[in-house]
Amino acid sequence: MGSDFRPLGLLVAILLSRGRVGGDGLPAGSVIIGYSGTEHGASPAVAAAQRGVNVVLWSFVELISVDGEPRIKEGISKAVVSEARQALQEMGLPTAHGVSVGGWDAAHPNTTWSGETWFRVLDDWAVDEDGNRLFDGIDWDVEGYDAPGATLPEQLLRLMGDMSVSAKEAGYFVSMAPAQSYLDVNTPEFNYRLDNVPERPWHEDFPYQGRNNYCFLLAAYPGAFDLVSVQLYETWSPANYAVREEGANVPDYLVDWTERLNHGYEVNFPAGLRAARNRLAIPPRCRVPAQQLVVGLIANPTLSEKVLFIDPSDVETAWESLEAASQPVPRGAMFWNIANDGVLANMSAGLNAFLHTRGDVPWEQQQASLVR
Repeated sequence: MGSDFRPLGLLVAILLSRGRVGGDGLPAGSVIIGYSGTEHGASPAVAAAQRGVNVVLWSFVELISVDGEPRIKEGISKAVVSEARQALQEMGLPTAHGVSVGGWDAAHPNTTWSGETWFRVLDDWAVDEDGNRLFDGIDWDVEGYDAPGATLPEQLLRLMGDMSVSAKEAGYFVSMAPAQSYLDVNTPEFNYRLDNVPERPWHEDFPYQGRNNYCFLLAAYPGAFDLVSVQLYETWSPANYAVREEGANVPDYLVDWTERLNHGYEVNFPAGLRAARNRLAIPPRCRVPAQQLVVGLIANPTLSEKVLFIDPSDVETAWESLEAASQPVPRGAMFWNIANDGVLANMSAGLNAFLHTRGDVPWEQQQASLVR
């Protein structure tokens, strides 16, 4: 084998130490997830990956009906995704790429077809011009509408769950990004609506929140989801209430929130709900183990007080507190979105400073790679 021969064990260790994408399509160790569109080309995602992002979620696509047939409505350019993927491979920066389904005010997946059918449709679509798989994973970001009345009914949730199982079986990673009210450790309440007023006692004029809707997926489809990125930046979120109204210290809040999700909490699911496959009754409990949990942030500190901006330094302080208490830390952090990274906030570089997804990158190099 020549001079490049290495014992297999050493090769594995080297690959892991460099953050190679693993067998489940995700990097080993910590993740920094960034959402990206394709309207500005590949360069924003490539620059963010140089600064620390090791999972890019390309957003968004929709699962719709066209002339009575299941079709993917493309909100992204596959050519741009392919360009970014190739550039990062040539740079030696292992990066996982997922396609995100949904988005705010987007059409919900059409339930005429099963989750298994929709997976086959997406899998056939998710290739480059040479027929090679373009995405390593599928992300769920199915949310509400600008107009009240949106729901996440059981039929739709089962489509999402069944499609996730099919994706996992085919070797994709599967992630979800619920708004915080869709997975809210503060309350056992559950319903299918996405037009609830906040559970916390404020802003009752804002009827756009959920009630533990995504907990159904975690309870009914155990093992189907690799990463759970909770959007703490949801408009008038429970986290925002705790910080602004109750005076919570952000790192302390993150520590408590992480511990409670890792422990799990009771959820009042409707009687008779059954899990997938084994059809057993769903346990009345929602849990996100720390190794699946991802802290959802926003890369924009200029928004009004209705959206909570959390600086990466606060996340680092929370990590240090959890480690000092011998408690597990979350898998990583996610931010919306890459277009604002390095422009309005240095999210990828700030998170990489302690998650070390790209090693210790000198500040000068971070600045040089910023998108102007």
